[in-house]
Amino acid sequence: MSEGLAVLLEAAGIVLALGASLVVAGYGITRTLVPAALAPFTSLLVPAVGAAALIVGSYFLNIVLNMTVTTAVLLAATAVFDVWTIRRQGWRLPRPTRSQVVVLAAALVLLVVAFLPHLQARSLALLGLNIDEDLYVPLAELLRADTVSLENAGVGPFRDEFQGLRNHSRGWGFPYLLTIASVVANAPAFHAYVPTLYLLLALSVPAVFVFGASGLGLSERTAALGALIYALHGLPLWFAGMGFGPHMVSFLLFPTAIASGIVAIRNGGSRAIALAALVSAALLISYLWAISVVYAVVAGLLAAVIVIRGPGRHLCLRRTIILVFGIAAGAAPGLYWLIRWAAPLLTDIATDLRGEFGNA
Repeated sequence: MSEGLAVLLEAAGIVLALGASLVVAGYGITRTLVPAALAPFTSLLVPAVGAAALIVGSYFLNIVLNMTVTTAVLLAATAVFDVWTIRRQGWRLPRPTRSQVVVLAAALVLLVVAFLPHLQARSLALLGLNIDEDLYVPLAELLRADTVSLENAGVGPFRDEFQGLRNHSRGWGFPYLLTIASVVANAPAFHAYVPTLYLLLALSVPAVFVFGASGLGLSERTAALGALIYALHGLPLWFAGMGFGPHMVSFLLFPTAIASGIVAIRNGGSRAIALAALVSAALLISYLWAISVVYAVVAGLLAAVIVIRGPGRHLCLRRTIILVFGIAAGAAPGLYWLIRWAAPLLTDIATDLRGEFGNA
């Protein structure tokens, strides 16, 4: 077997394993919680909701269980829920429209294009000149057999870094997904790193489409055009190629969180609010340093516009408050680490943002 073919087969195996895990984790939850306004996009939402469920679930279960056991528990529980959902509602999802098929095709093409340099180099190693994998790969390997405290990290150059509050406060959404990919594909985290990045990149294309069609109220054709422009733009691919894992999680979850949040505040419904809270919580605890402020500003402005200019101001305000509490509940483990790290440093953070957060 040639080296290029071996790289292709290993990459495909990891992408399929993680992709299937996202579908298993998100299928039942999406079909149960999706509101009518988002129902036409159910198929596109399943992987994003699955990623959110795995991230939030990992944050809670990894307090007491290592990630190998956590992955098994989460996938087993969501698989049972999927079966229950199918028995109750049937298995059919809404048939994708022509615009949705175009968006999915664009995502697939982007995924293939992202892997082409690796086939030429005959390696799944990160080709971009960046050191982020030096943090996330060892962390993922440790998490396979350890809890969030990393008490069994042993003596090594990264021990103090991994166990420190600063590392925990960054947000572990991407390390958790990388660990899950490593577990389900039975592959070293070093090999799973790039396939995880590129799968998240590809899945962000339909997420942008859903944001345009639902969040902005565009026609599906216009939203598909926006998603195609996003897929053709070099910046998302550059982020993935440079190994910026937390950013890639944000590219997937940010548009999904905003779209579901707009629907929840505007239309209401406990299930819609629960879906928006789940995705938003996962987004925040995936990259607390950079995304928390951006999300708070964008979501806050959108919520204010909906509350002030939309009908039923008091009702929309109440929905917004409930959503905020739901997000806080889902993000509680991540917020705990952020508060523990930031509280003693509030003065330093306020006066030296760049020094504290670097280029995050």
